[in-house]
Amino acid sequence: MDDTALVRLARQGDEDSLERLYEIHRERVFRLACLYSRSPEDAEDILHETFIKAFRRIRFFRERPGASFGAWLNQICVNHARDVSRKQSREKIDRRFSPEDCNGRLASGDMSPLKSAELEQASRFIQDALQKLTAKQRLVFDLKYIQHWRLEDIAALSRCGISNVKNQLCRSRAKLRKYLSGLLEDS
Repeated sequence: MDDTALVRLARQGDEDSLERLYEIHRERVFRLACLYSRSPEDAEDILHETFIKAFRRIRFFRERPGASFGAWLNQICVNHARDVSRKQSREKIDRRFSPEDCNGRLASGDMSPLKSAELEQASRFIQDALQKLTAKQRLVFDLKYIQHWRLEDIAALSRCGISNVKNQLCRSRAKLRKYLSGLLEDS
């Protein structure tokens, strides 16, 4: 059963269709929440709040050509994640978090302490560099290079044109290149 049919059933009060929509979209929404959150716990909270908001407002989802429930859900997630991020910024919470934490830690195996320290330092450099991007640049960069979204889908989520997405990607790559090359020269 596709999303459209499940949404119609959910509007009629069918709880199984809500569960099915959650199962279909949960992983993708969680990955998106990870891009904005500062911890796996925050990402989990964003995930749950996204679905709570979506299911409460499912009657407002408009079925029209080109509209998808998944894109609507993504927008709810992004909006909620931005709200959480703004609130945390006001509270001056500064915890370091990597999107890889959402997928579990790398198996250390036979990694030497030196190699582990180098990997951790490189990860910190990259996280610091990503923090230099604007919110929109970070979103576009993460969706394109971490989640491997198509430009058209990123444009739809960002509510802008494909040329704007390409421009944001170009700017974010240039900013990251400049910041990381400066760090490498300093060390």
